[in-house]
Amino acid sequence: GSAIFELKRPAEALASFDKVLALAPDDPIALHNRGGALRDMGRFEDALVSFDIALAAKPDYADALINQGHVLTDLKRFSDAIANYEKVLTYSPGNAKALHGMGIAYNAKGVALTDVGKLEAAAEAIEVAIKLAPSEAPFFYYSLSVCKRFGPGDHHLHTMQDLAQDMHSFTSDARIALHFGLGKAFTDIAEPERAFEHFMDGNTLKLKQVAYGEATTLGVLNRTQTAFSAELLRNHAGQGDPSSVPIFIIGMPRSGSTLIEQILASHSKVFGAGQIDETEKSIIGLANSVRASASPEALSHLSGDELREFGANYLEGIRSEAPQAQRIIDKTLENFPFIGLIHLALPNARFIHTRRDPIETCLSCFSTLFNDNHRPTATTSRSLAAITAPMRR
Repeated sequence: GSAIFELKRPAEALASFDKVLALAPDDPIALHNRGGALRDMGRFEDALVSFDIALAAKPDYADALINQGHVLTDLKRFSDAIANYEKVLTYSPGNAKALHGMGIAYNAKGVALTDVGKLEAAAEAIEVAIKLAPSEAPFFYYSLSVCKRFGPGDHHLHTMQDLAQDMHSFTSDARIALHFGLGKAFTDIAEPERAFEHFMDGNTLKLKQVAYGEATTLGVLNRTQTAFSAELLRNHAGQGDPSSVPIFIIGMPRSGSTLIEQILASHSKVFGAGQIDETEKSIIGLANSVRASASPEALSHLSGDELREFGANYLEGIRSEAPQAQRIIDKTLENFPFIGLIHLALPNARFIHTRRDPIETCLSCFSTLFNDNHRPTATTSRSLAAITAPMRR
């Protein structure tokens, strides 16, 4: 199981760990490894349970506490994550893994605070992260650059420039982060030429990591537009789940979608779920249940019952985030290829399309280091890859 896990095949590794646990249900190492596999599969709550059982059997199991802390960080339960790392440090003062994990947790906390506009608190959290895990400094300084405005003579800028002198010693991801951080800093102090150089270098490195086939993607989008015609939408109107809870925000990255979500979510009856993968989960779940592909043609031929099932599954997923909210915002911009399906499955859902001047949008994208939610190899491509398969209905 451990060997398979190292090969990045967590589902197969999970099956091996489960076989161990069938023979030895309380084995803490198998439970710990199982938690790691579940985390890699995105099953965070299940991972927490596995770590809990491992720690019940062995309360001072440092690796289980650390890796459970990573999951708590994934879930944005930063205080709980930090408590886990601190517990490890009581058993093992100076534990490098715990300090490193705590640094990542503080940085993640800073990023989350940045997202909600608490910039001063965000900067404080990231400063702690830099002290705890200096090996991650390029990433943390990028996070810091997002939540603060640099001025001439800024000591953080000097430190980033010092780090850049040893750029070759960092991983590709760290170099990318440092270039984007420096680009932002030089933009703030009105040195656009130097900023552009760093953005160009960062984007050049980033491009090497991106697998994107424009012809394939455009082909799928054209098929989707044909499959979900105006006639189809009229003929199947009102067959889905009648809930009016979901609000979908779509549009280009850097077009103002976050601001719109924040404005809406300031209302006491509205919850902003951010960028989530419930649409993808519902599509894959429905395709599996009806034993069909997730191609545009197959999705456009769903029955009324299947559309209601899709809508109900989606609602169940987002409801867990905010059971009492009257409206829940899904700001996953990559939902745009599935608007036709979503409209049929949730006819009373609202769509908000954010628009901004194209040149401003492109320049903003160029100067932004996107996380996995905006990489063509992430959510959208997984969904698009699923729907490029031939129809099997």
